[in-house]
Amino acid sequence: MLRLCLCLLILLVVAGLVGCVPYSVGTTAQPAPIGEWSRTTTAYAIPNGFDPFPEQEEDPGIPEDDFETSSTFVGVDAEGRFGLDDVSDIGVRVPGGSGVVVTYKRRILGTLEGPAVAIMGGGGLLNAANNAHLELTLIVSGRDASPVVPYGGVRTMQAFPLSEVAVSDDPTLGGFGGVRIGQGEPAISLEIGVFYDRSALDIRQNDIIFVPSVTLHGRGLGRLFPF
Repeated sequence: MLRLCLCLLILLVVAGLVGCVPYSVGTTAQPAPIGEWSRTTTAYAIPNGFDPFPEQEEDPGIPEDDFETSSTFVGVDAEGRFGLDDVSDIGVRVPGGSGVVVTYKRRILGTLEGPAVAIMGGGGLLNAANNAHLELTLIVSGRDASPVVPYGGVRTMQAFPLSEVAVSDDPTLGGFGGVRIGQGEPAISLEIGVFYDRSALDIRQNDIIFVPSVTLHGRGLGRLFPF
């Protein structure tokens, strides 16, 4: 019980210091409908994303059978995207309830209902404004009018410390792939990302992480947004 309480305390401290960048994309290359809000809720997990006692692996005096196992880091993001025109939209995302990120997405290749390529970039604040955040994503997706739409791309993110309690971090680089099932709303997107993401606080041993996620698309889901 003591170890469990200590793990929870460490997890809360870690979340307050570094938080989590928004790994999951959860959108195709197509913009939201013109003049309308598209709302999503994304749940993601990072298996072995948190090692509560990393020093035990370096201590030869601790038998391997007594090692505490790594934990899965989980999070939930909410996002709303507003269609500006037939090639672009703007999004407002709340990562883990502790920040806000604004992004602009623009389709650079393809048609409104066909396969497309888009660039999405933006930035904001994470961990109660302890970190600034910048991101850039290239998205490629299939025919948007289909009931099943594959999508994928590459993504880079960088968090910068804004307070004394925040720490410097390396850029996060990686790729993602997924599939959106359903047209319009409701719909669901299943996605997995693979990223190089060095832990700034050394809370895990691996710098390569896998991030599976599920994104729900629907008007009744984005209750954090009043519009």
